Amino acid sequence: MGNKSKKSEYIYHAGLLIIALLVFAYIFNSKLDLNGDNCHYYINATSLAAGNGYCDMYGTPTANFPPGYPLLMAPLRAITSSFAAQKVMNLAFLFFGTLLLFAIMVREGMRKELAFIVSAAVLTTPHLLEFSTMMMSEASCFFFITLAFWSFLHIFQRDSRSFWRSSYLYLFLFAVAFSLYIRTQAVVLVIAFSFGLLATRRWRLSLAVISATALAYSPWMLRNMFLGLGQSRYLGQLSFDSLGNKLKMLLVQALPESVVPYFDVNYMLSPSVLLWAVAAIMLLLIVYGVWQFKSLRFILYPFLACGVGIISIMDSPSLYRYLVMLLPFFTISLFAGAWHLMSYIWQRCTGRNASPWIMAFLLLPGFVQEGNSMFKHTLADIHESNSKDYPPLFGNCFLMARKVLELDRNAVVASRKPELLYLKEGVKGVPFIRFSDESEAIRYLIDCRVGYLIVDDIALSVTGNNLVPLINRNKEIFTVKSYLRNPDVFLFRFDGRKAQELLDRM
Repeated sequence: MGNKSKKSEYIYHAGLLIIALLVFAYIFNSKLDLNGDNCHYYINATSLAAGNGYCDMYGTPTANFPPGYPLLMAPLRAITSSFAAQKVMNLAFLFFGTLLLFAIMVREGMRKELAFIVSAAVLTTPHLLEFSTMMMSEASCFFFITLAFWSFLHIFQRDSRSFWRSSYLYLFLFAVAFSLYIRTQAVVLVIAFSFGLLATRRWRLSLAVISATALAYSPWMLRNMFLGLGQSRYLGQLSFDSLGNKLKMLLVQALPESVVPYFDVNYMLSPSVLLWAVAAIMLLLIVYGVWQFKSLRFILYPFLACGVGIISIMDSPSLYRYLVMLLPFFTISLFAGAWHLMSYIWQRCTGRNASPWIMAFLLLPGFVQEGNSMFKHTLADIHESNSKDYPPLFGNCFLMARKVLELDRNAVVASRKPELLYLKEGVKGVPFIRFSDESEAIRYLIDCRVGYLIVDDIALSVTGNNLVPLINRNKEIFTVKSYLRNPDVFLFRFDGRKAQELLDRM
């Protein structure tokens, strides 16, 4: 009987592998993504792979992100410089994390057919796939979080006097701690397990989670303290302003649009009465669904609640972006709640048991909905976006970076996305800053030893629209070296010696 059950699991695993290969091939993008964060991760991983420590493009120690994801990237980076290889690894993390999610649901008593459908929903969740096709940390963090839940279930039933001998305990503690090393947001996992274990009076295991996490994270904190680096860039982004509006956006708009793309939501408009009703029903089903997980209910409740809470107190919650890490767990909870409610109603009305395969209709919106021009709302959106070449604005910026290399290969360039120009063209640089007076901006360029500036239309908003007036009023230190049209991109030469003389006269 056991072999037959195991064989059926392998069949479902094979089905998930087929779905993953088809979906991943459809949405794959080998190009470097235009967001700056994935560039930083790659630069950090390159430094680690070269044995130079956790450093930026200048070889300077940094704490811009936790080091977990670059550590995972580093072995592959030592073998190849391919962006595509890193993206394949990311998709592998997503797939194996989904297999662990399947195992968790089965171990918690969910029927294999339903666990398969829910896992397929996770593998086809557009926003989760969107970040998994970049060199971003969401997929690897999802894997280690599911590894923590999976290993926890293997020690949960053990006698409290003997669980210390289980190898699963140490795998569990490692997965919890390393998740925090990948994303600061994973602190919710530490909170959830600590609270859940205390609530179920598993004092020693709760203490083990808190102690092991503190011990494991202390080297990173001490390293940053000794180097005079900040602990987390997110600490400065905490804000309790507009808390209600941010919660409304996350729960009433982002959740119905993200878990499975049931609704094409315009985040720029206030949610309709229908959307409020749908969000309320989804939240009730999620709460009911979490209760169906007998061993994990007191972990999942604080995990999801604290996860949303932490996002809502960020200064800029970035629509659905920071919800991505929680999406698989909202998905399994939603499907579990919907299935138990539907099967109960079906049995009462017909006297027969419902088939879990009827839940497959919940997967349809991700495949049949029309695209969204503003967000990557469906698989078709991701495919279309990833099939395109870089926008003309970035193409012109890359051309300007090549021009700088022709003029001076060692020049430092100020631009809107220096990390992107560094990976694409090999030009080192610094970002533009907002400034209140001219002397502050000029001093910044001098201190950074900037030789050139690449200025595009978007860069003006980054600097508060006062960059062009600064250049126009100081033409003796800013000289136009090149200009590209459609769209407009300027290359300016910055004369640091004359700029210092100008400052001395101020």
